Amino acid sequence: MSDVKIHTSRGRQVTCIPNTFIDHYMRDANGEYVKVYLYLLRCLEDRHMDLSLPGIADHLDLTEKDVRRALSYWESVQILRLEYNAQDHLTGICMLNLPETENSAPGPDQISGTVSPAIDAARGGNAPEKDPSPDKNAGTVTEPTGSSGHPSINDRPAYSPEQINAFSADESVRELLYVAQAYFGRPLTHKEIETILYWKDSLRFSSELIEYLIEYCIDNSHPSIYYMDRVALSWAEEKICDPQEARKRNETRSSVYRAVMNEFGIRDRAMAASEQEHLRHWIRDLGFSEEIVVEACRRTIANISRPSFEYANTILNSWHRQGVTSPADITQLDARHMTQQKTSADNHKASGQMQAAKAQAAANKKNRFHNFSQRDYDIAALEDALIKN
Repeated sequence: MSDVKIHTSRGRQVTCIPNTFIDHYMRDANGEYVKVYLYLLRCLEDRHMDLSLPGIADHLDLTEKDVRRALSYWESVQILRLEYNAQDHLTGICMLNLPETENSAPGPDQISGTVSPAIDAARGGNAPEKDPSPDKNAGTVTEPTGSSGHPSINDRPAYSPEQINAFSADESVRELLYVAQAYFGRPLTHKEIETILYWKDSLRFSSELIEYLIEYCIDNSHPSIYYMDRVALSWAEEKICDPQEARKRNETRSSVYRAVMNEFGIRDRAMAASEQEHLRHWIRDLGFSEEIVVEACRRTIANISRPSFEYANTILNSWHRQGVTSPADITQLDARHMTQQKTSADNHKASGQMQAAKAQAAANKKNRFHNFSQRDYDIAALEDALIKN
């Protein structure tokens, strides 16, 4: 007899709440945060429930901003993990296991049972007094690990309590987290804190560079830590190590960005991610100036009558292969191309004339039997002559 499976036509009628949540987490959270967490537990029991942010907000009579704030809070105390795709869209919520014993249960301001002053300050605790002249070279507590390629934000190992304590002992790190919290305008999540520490520790960014990175992204309407991390990895790849270099790079890229959008006549949207990748390739990899990039865009419109980053990319890659480094090089290429076209046209014309001459000669040779003078006779005169004779 085969195995028999038992099931029900209805979902489970009970939602289990861990005692640790009630004993150690719920008491420090406001009611809206608790409502969101309980709803998430309910969704685990019934996968047909609406788990979208608008759906959660509507069900709990909250705003989407309230829901996002609650999710960030629970992530900061490490009882869930938010997962995002490459476009910074929320794609998953992983409910983490809670400790079962009282002694091992961390509170909201603890990590694995160890209080972290840096995280306490970042979450709105007493901020350390700001040193007017912080050590600009401090902050790299541990040696960076890994190869030249850096793992993505969701694939990095978590910092151990010992590492967190080592960071917390550094006043420049405490100040950095306090300043970061001021830029975000809210307590930092655990993911945000770990990512900032990763920039400091593994990428070896100075505090000033990290502050500028956060300021730059927020000012450009990109407050997501995932977006900021991609920018940080891009800067690390380009070996940008101080705010002045980053500012110069961003000013150059912003100027080219505006010029390209203007040349292509794009005013009702921002550049897509793939289009921005083309722009980075033209500036960073090919090393082209704004003037050369704009000229490629201008020729794109002239040739195909529509904006196309792919077509412009083809032009610029061709110029790079031919050693173009300035507008003067493009002028020389144009002149050389016109000369080649004229030579080709002259050769084509001469070839056509030669073919025509050969064809005429062949035609004449074929019809040589008819090449004689025709004689005209007066038939009536010939008849009269015959009758008279």
